[in-house]
Amino acid sequence: MSNPHGSSEVEVSPAKPMVREKSQSQETDDSMILDDESNNKAVSSSSIVAECLDHPCWGGPRRGEHDLPCLLRLVQQSSLIIRETPLYIVMNKPPDLRMDGIHAATVHKLLTYWYPPPSLQHHLLTDHNNKDEQLRIASVIASLSKHNDLSDNELRPCHQLDYATSGVLLVARTQLAAAVACRAFAERSTKKEYVAVVHGHISCDHMPLLPASALEEWRQGHTEERYRKQRRNVHKDTFAGFMPTHAIFNKWKAQTIKRKGPQPLSSDEQNNKEQKTEQATKKPKLENVTKLLVLDIEEEEKLVTLKWSAVKQIPKWKLLFEEMATRHNNDARQIHEAKVAVETEQKKGSDCSLPHGVFCVEGEESSCFYIHAPIAEVPNSFRMAVQHPTIESSSSGDNETLDFKPALTRCVIEWKGTLATNQDRPVTKVKLFPWTGRRHQLRVHMMVAGHAILGDETYDATLTATATMKHRINTTCDVSRMCLHAHSLTLPLQTEGECTTTSGTSLQTFTAHDPFVIQQSDNGVCSQLVVTNFGQATY
Repeated sequence: MSNPHGSSEVEVSPAKPMVREKSQSQETDDSMILDDESNNKAVSSSSIVAECLDHPCWGGPRRGEHDLPCLLRLVQQSSLIIRETPLYIVMNKPPDLRMDGIHAATVHKLLTYWYPPPSLQHHLLTDHNNKDEQLRIASVIASLSKHNDLSDNELRPCHQLDYATSGVLLVARTQLAAAVACRAFAERSTKKEYVAVVHGHISCDHMPLLPASALEEWRQGHTEERYRKQRRNVHKDTFAGFMPTHAIFNKWKAQTIKRKGPQPLSSDEQNNKEQKTEQATKKPKLENVTKLLVLDIEEEEKLVTLKWSAVKQIPKWKLLFEEMATRHNNDARQIHEAKVAVETEQKKGSDCSLPHGVFCVEGEESSCFYIHAPIAEVPNSFRMAVQHPTIESSSSGDNETLDFKPALTRCVIEWKGTLATNQDRPVTKVKLFPWTGRRHQLRVHMMVAGHAILGDETYDATLTATATMKHRINTTCDVSRMCLHAHSLTLPLQTEGECTTTSGTSLQTFTAHDPFVIQQSDNGVCSQLVVTNFGQATY
């Protein structure tokens, strides 16, 4: 049985709060890394663009206000590293930090500074407390944009978090360890828990109440399996019953030989006789299609002795068998499409009990609700499209052409109150458990629920696209960051010893400190929520 909280996909693109930037990389080699002057030139030519566009909650918009030395002055390795083993590093990713790229500060650059590969270690065996040394070391690392820029750097992130999202991030220290962890994500055997602060006070009182059986298809993993099967068949040239031209020829040849009685077989045909017989029984009969081929006895006897590689060199026979293949496949396509139409209607009937939007489930706590809304990527758009009757799609084209993926999120209301920075702003703190792992899923789903995540510059309608987050602190959202945090991650891992694909694993849970703190107000009558940028790590 599949874990309902598992993630078949993960967030694959860092969120970009103001400007959508294309991921760029700069080619480097050991000679570049060892040459400080070359690195300084590379920094000036490639990083300046990213520096001008970034404005993280922990820094400023100008050069030198959000680079690696600036970040290192704010955080300590001991405060961000949750756990470290010979195989993995688990860190509490800061908000507003990209995974990699040419940007002035990234997760990749930070981890390379703390865990340098052998080719960089002699650069880093210096006094890290010396400001000049910090700048020199940072300039060496600044030119690195990808994890494989250095051949001896084996650090590999096993999943990704959005630019604005903070929290648990698993990084492998070897390629094999990365493969084991990535397989856990692909097999949906992971469990992720997020915490978020959203606009308004959420109430479950008027949400539709569904029976527990409504989620059975999701618990069993059938919904995801059906989608993946359907996706494999979309835009494919082949379908059930399809036969390429060479298969049509081989089928005709086999039928002709059978009709004429036993004939001498070549050594290759003799060796594969049983396999061909088994395959032939699974394919549709050619029936009337073979009647297109009208041959005299001499031509027929010659053709049955040839292989397709020789037949296709003769234009007359090549065109004739291609016409036979076209007619057969047209008939097979009609049968296949009719079958798919029936299956589609059956799927619609089975999914009607799970509405698009929010709902509660019988037998669960009163503070729990679900959000069901398929999500699709829109070409040339950072914002995702969503299937929901009350949400206007971001797609500039036809939604029928988009690949909407099923997406389901379980939500638990943890606290309702106001912000410490603005007692007039009602907010709700929620725990979010994604049953699928679509890009921007939690952010889109909270928008669908009518309670966008505080500080989400993409899906929070209260924010405009012209001002920076820093400018909005006292005007619209009263926070300097997006209030979404990956609180914990559970997955099967081998954390000690030599990692092998067949070695035993055990469930490991990693937790990052909650940055959204509930505190009593000054008068002690009510509690308020305080948003922080960095926190201590626990596991």
